[in-house]
Amino acid sequence: MRMNRDMFFGLWAEQNLMSGGTGSRKMPFDLGKVGSLLKTAREEKGLSFEDITGALLIRKQVIDAIESGDWTVLPPVIYVKGYVTQYASFLDILDLIEPELPIREDSFSDKVRQS
Repeated sequence: MRMNRDMFFGLWAEQNLMSGGTGSRKMPFDLGKVGSLLKTAREEKGLSFEDITGALLIRKQVIDAIESGDWTVLPPVIYVKGYVTQYASFLDILDLIEPELPIREDSFSDKVRQS
């Protein structure tokens, strides 16, 4: 049986919860603040969870976890950052959210430029 995206994230969330969630790991950005900004913008635009999940094809549980700042049920950070960026773009508030997201300093393009 081939594993689809929902199965992968479901297994990841289950393992993450069983291992104690985020533990002592430092999260790369304040999801509580970012999630609050996204939720406020969604509500101001009169959009429901179903509107967001239908437009972005992101599960309701993921949107809910992002809006509530709950890292424990979310997939790895790289996916969350992508979801947040996609969600903010859809709500037309990316300029408000981008300063809150980390910029990866050791990116591949930086290494290429240094060679």
